[in-house]
Amino acid sequence: MTDEHIRELFRELAEPVPPPRVHTTAGLWQRARRRRRRRRVGAAAAALALAVTTVGVLDLLRSMEPPPTASAQSAPGSRRGTIEVDGYRVDVAPRPNDEVRLPRIPTRLPDSKTVDPSTAVPLSAEPVTEALALIQPDNDVVYVLGADHRLRHLDTVSLLDVTDSAGGVQRPLDASSLSPDGRRAAFAQPNAVVIVDLTTGAHQRVRHHGRLENVRWLSDSTRLVAEGADRSVLIDVTKPAAPTLGYLDGGFDWVSESSQSPMVNPTRLAIDPHSREPELVDQGPGQTASAQPLPRLGKVISEWSGGGWLHGSRIARSAHTPVDGGIGARSGPGDISIVLGSTTGRIVRALLFPFEAPGIQPRLRSCCPVVGWLDASTVLLLSRTPTTTRLLAWDIDYGRLGFVTELPANANFAFGTITGP
Repeated sequence: MTDEHIRELFRELAEPVPPPRVHTTAGLWQRARRRRRRRRVGAAAAALALAVTTVGVLDLLRSMEPPPTASAQSAPGSRRGTIEVDGYRVDVAPRPNDEVRLPRIPTRLPDSKTVDPSTAVPLSAEPVTEALALIQPDNDVVYVLGADHRLRHLDTVSLLDVTDSAGGVQRPLDASSLSPDGRRAAFAQPNAVVIVDLTTGAHQRVRHHGRLENVRWLSDSTRLVAEGADRSVLIDVTKPAAPTLGYLDGGFDWVSESSQSPMVNPTRLAIDPHSREPELVDQGPGQTASAQPLPRLGKVISEWSGGGWLHGSRIARSAHTPVDGGIGARSGPGDISIVLGSTTGRIVRALLFPFEAPGIQPRLRSCCPVVGWLDASTVLLLSRTPTTTRLLAWDIDYGRLGFVTELPANANFAFGTITGP
């Protein structure tokens, strides 16, 4: 055991216990690092007592440097490596089997959640004050996870699967179905949008002629964009009969807003079918729209996967990529998550989920969709294999990846605001 290792052990033992609730990004990551490292300190300190004499320990204590500052404690500690792609620095995620070893990021969600239908009560009998998540497993029932960590099942309305423009069938629960304030859920249905008030169980159906496939909430939790193949519609859910506020150009690729986002015009993150280059489209009043091309991203992505999520001036979204991360290959593209500046169109950070080497459990195609923001510096995303689903937190300031919770496999999810008290 080296002198430097011994010094590190005493620094760890001298660290103050963090407060019970931490609300900043730096605090969450610092708390996760301490929790993980203290498990090592207990056993190592016992060995230290047997291996080091009293004189040696006193000498070390006299020579110890002052404890690190808060900024030093918040330095990157869980990055898994980086590669360079077309001039961009790209973080590389660990293999699925190693995700459980990532630092634990505390949130309002339970450490793990399985869906046991026998424990779920009808939403109509016990509405929630706030939903943390919606879950739809293989049995097609939509479950509501309340802030009390109890499950309800949605019993006030029957939902149908949705057929997309390519003929594929998808479940009605989308990653953006839950409003940012956790009080409403919205579902695209054939020729309609169904909106459920989770605090009462009541629902309303907004008729719309034409195919609708997804919904995207705006940050005020009262307006949403219902995406259609030919055009999309903006709806105010608080007004009687939820009137249509206007039709939006462009069809798909509208961006969901987090509860912390400022009110902005509906925004699309799309790929021009003619040039195959991405572009940002800001939908102004009426039918006016301004498009901003995003050059060179086409060398990093092959096609978008899942919806985009806006927080402040940043948009996070996942995509398929031809990049393999240098650890082997399997058929089909890999997945990459990208954070873009919504005003500059430039990549702020990218995270690669690489192709898997032989003998390693592969991730699913479109394995790792962005599902929201934990805060201004942390993106939430899923990592899915045929037998596991995990919610991860990606710190875009330092490139660190953390483990949030274990989730049921082969299910759809939508998350509300899971940080805070």
